[in-house]
Amino acid sequence: MTYDTLRERQVDQFLDAPAFPDVEGRNVYISGPIDGDADAARKFALVHRACIDGGARTVFNPMAGAVQVRRPNWTREQHMLADVSTLTNGTTDMVLLMPGWTGSEGASLEHKVATACGIEAVDVDVPAPGDGPRMITNGRW
Repeated sequence: MTYDTLRERQVDQFLDAPAFPDVEGRNVYISGPIDGDADAARKFALVHRACIDGGARTVFNPMAGAVQVRRPNWTREQHMLADVSTLTNGTTDMVLLMPGWTGSEGASLEHKVATACGIEAVDVDVPAPGDGPRMITNGRW
């Protein structure tokens, strides 16, 4: 099985699962741990793709190539300042929190900011190969 075939299967499983939040017409911000997660790019890409296919109006993905290209040699603090600015620009109306966000200083900050600003924050699971996603809302399966 090729990498592309496996990736497509994972995305299809993710999209077909009824647990993915309704993002249609929403401006979505994806948040989650980046540092120390060798699989972060895949996880963010799967959620990003699911948002696009789910009809999200806009999706901010801090791991997207276009975002990273605009920020060569930035410090962690500069990334966080730019990301929080994007989160609070008045258009974001949903934050999707990736697994492990509670252990991430940056994602925890993004959660606190979203909550303080009245932006809906939803935990999502990201499928491992062969698994479908689950969603946690308000701490419940």
